[in-house]
Amino acid sequence: MPTFGKLDKYNETEDWRHYIERVNHFFGANEITDPDKRRSIFLCSVGAKTYKLIRSLVALEHPKDKSCEDLAKLAQEHFIAQTFRCCSTIFKFNTCTQQPGETIAMFLAELRHLIKHCEFGQNFR
Repeated sequence: MPTFGKLDKYNETEDWRHYIERVNHFFGANEITDPDKRRSIFLCSVGAKTYKLIRSLVALEHPKDKSCEDLAKLAQEHFIAQTFRCCSTIFKFNTCTQQPGETIAMFLAELRHLIKHCEFGQNFR
């Protein structure tokens, strides 16, 4: 039976929820209903970086012991937390001002610290 569509690895510029929608469309188009097969396809499709993240999110367990839906939800919760942290960082970044006596080098170091874990800062590192 031919496979319909293709699952690309997750790209961090894409909204995670949209990626999961595409995964579910892929499953539907290809009539993949077996939970073990869905989990395996999902884990193979996310890419090495996201797979490593999922492995760390399940901690002492193994991804094969969770459902595809549970793994996707864990990742989604992580990405949502990152977004909130990033939004908070952007606010701090936008309101950050050089303090009296603070050198330009010190101020730039503070700005780099604020954007360290934020997609907002990808071009400023």
